[in-house]
Amino acid sequence: MNKEALSEDYFQRANVRAALGKYEKAIADYERAIELKPDSARAYFNRGLARLEIQQYESALADYDRAIKLKPDDAADLADAYHNRGVVKEYIRRYRDAIADYDEAIKLKPDLSDAYINRGNAKSDLGEYESALADYDRAIELKPDCVEAYNNRGDTKQKIGRNEEAIADCDRAIKLKSDCVKAYNNRGNAKSALGEYESALADYDRAIELKPDYVKAYNNRGDTKQELGRNEEALADFKQALTLAHQQGNNDLERYAEERINGLA
Repeated sequence: MNKEALSEDYFQRANVRAALGKYEKAIADYERAIELKPDSARAYFNRGLARLEIQQYESALADYDRAIKLKPDDAADLADAYHNRGVVKEYIRRYRDAIADYDEAIKLKPDLSDAYINRGNAKSDLGEYESALADYDRAIELKPDCVEAYNNRGDTKQKIGRNEEAIADCDRAIKLKSDCVKAYNNRGNAKSALGEYESALADYDRAIELKPDYVKAYNNRGDTKQELGRNEEALADFKQALTLAHQQGNNDLERYAEERINGLA
C-alpha cells in the first residue's frame, strides 16, 4: 500500500474515533496520517477539531494555522478553517483576532450562519452590542430556526436593557428547543431586570432542573432571592454556585459567588 492510501486509512479511522469521542486516539491517527501525507489540510483541520474538544487550545490553533497555510482547494473548507480558528481564539479570549477570522470566513462563505453567531458572541464579549445584534439578525435571516442565535440575541438585548425583546427572543428559543438551558437562564435575567421576580425564579428553577451544575443559574437565582429578601435561600444558592464553580475551574463565577456570600455574612 502506498503512503497516500495508508494516510487515508489512518485519516478515516481517526474520523471514526473522533465521532465516538475517543479524541486522544483520533489525534494519534491524524498524526500518523500527517506523517504520511504532510500536505493534508483536512487532517490538520480535523486534528484541530479533536484538540478543541479536549481543550488543547494552543495545539488546535497551530493545526488551524497549518490548515489555512495549506489553503484547501475548496473555498468552503477554507472558510470552515478560518471559522474554527476563530472559535479557538474566542475560547482563549482573543476576541479581536477571532473577529478577524470570522470576517475571513464570511468573505469566503457568506451564508455561514455559525460565523455570524460566533462573531456576534465575540462582539458582545467586547461590549459591542449593536454590532453583535446585527450579526445575530443576519444569522436568523440565514437560518430562521437557529436556537443559538435567538438565545444569544436575547442575552445581548438584556444586557442593553431591551428586556421585553430579550424575553421574546428567549421564548422563541425555548419554543424551538424546550430544553434550551441558557434560554431559561437568560429569560430569567430579563424578567428579574423588569422586577418579575417570581417568574424569573421559575425560569432559574427550570434551568437548574435541566442542568444541575449550571453555576450561572444558581448565582442568578441567588441574586433574585436576595432582591425578595429571602437571604437564607440566596446564601444556599451562592454556596452551591461557589462549590460548582470551584469544581469546574471557573474563577470568574467562583469569585462572583464568594463576593455575594461575603455580602450576606
